[in-house]
Amino acid sequence: MQQFDSPWKQICDLFFPQLIAFYYPQAFEDIDWTQPHQSLDKELPKPDRECLTGNREADKLFSVHLKSGEERLIYIHIEFQHQFDPDLPLRMFVYNYRIFDRHQKPVISLAVLGDPSEQWHPDCFEYEQWDFHLKMVYPVIKLINCALDAEALQASTNPFAIVTAAHLAALQTRDNPNERLRQKFTLTRMLYDKGFTKAEIIALFKFIDWVLDLPTNLESQFKTALSQFEGERNMEYITSIERLGRAEGRAQGRAEGRAQGRAEGRAEERETSRLQALHLLHRFLKQRRNPIPQAWIANSECADSKTLHHWLEMLADGAEINEAFWQHADK
Repeated sequence: MQQFDSPWKQICDLFFPQLIAFYYPQAFEDIDWTQPHQSLDKELPKPDRECLTGNREADKLFSVHLKSGEERLIYIHIEFQHQFDPDLPLRMFVYNYRIFDRHQKPVISLAVLGDPSEQWHPDCFEYEQWDFHLKMVYPVIKLINCALDAEALQASTNPFAIVTAAHLAALQTRDNPNERLRQKFTLTRMLYDKGFTKAEIIALFKFIDWVLDLPTNLESQFKTALSQFEGERNMEYITSIERLGRAEGRAQGRAEGRAQGRAEGRAEERETSRLQALHLLHRFLKQRRNPIPQAWIANSECADSKTLHHWLEMLADGAEINEAFWQHADK
């Protein structure tokens, strides 16, 4: 299930506060979300060639600020593991220590387990000899346990309710493509019923589309049904150029080779950065006005990353939102 790794990392980047709120509410309450959090993946220590954890790098690393306490800046390290791996506890320990050694700040490690086993629940690394005893216990989120409360998943407006439901559907329908088609369409329809913005719908659908891949004939049925549904809602988000461009981009990348693939990867990184800024901007706007006026949403969703970051800086400096505010950045 390595194919799950990339979409989980991308969706974590876009909705990190919501991930913490959904899976780790105690931590969410203690974090000061008025302070910016940072994704620090590029600062993750790389493993040595001979290291027991192999060539794998830690999945995600964020810095956050706490509301109170002497240590206001801490680091949250997240590992996404979607298949049984006896070395996971060792990897959790190694990366926790290496991150601490680099930053000299508290490091909270969290494991999100997406495997189908009900028995596997590794939550500590431990060894002892003579009078020496070392033990590291870390919180574990077992996704299959979320299936026990399907009604709560459907009722929640947190994006990670959709993410979790899609992941569980992928596990449940591995050998049943027709049921996978039904669940994929059900989850996609739910995106429109939960008040997500266009950008959020597209980002969440990319996750759904990735983990709930369909055979060609059923994919065609899905597109037809989705196009009809979006037409009825007059909200053609997913069947628009974003979705078509994604599929064509993959084919073009294969045809034009590695160079094109790297270019597409950089473009995807830029789009991820833009969506992160857009999501943060919408959070600021909700604090100023609830609900957000449609004109504000329209202005923000058509803006590029540079303009979005310019607006975020203006909001952080206390700017008022008026006609002048929505002018594009000129620097």
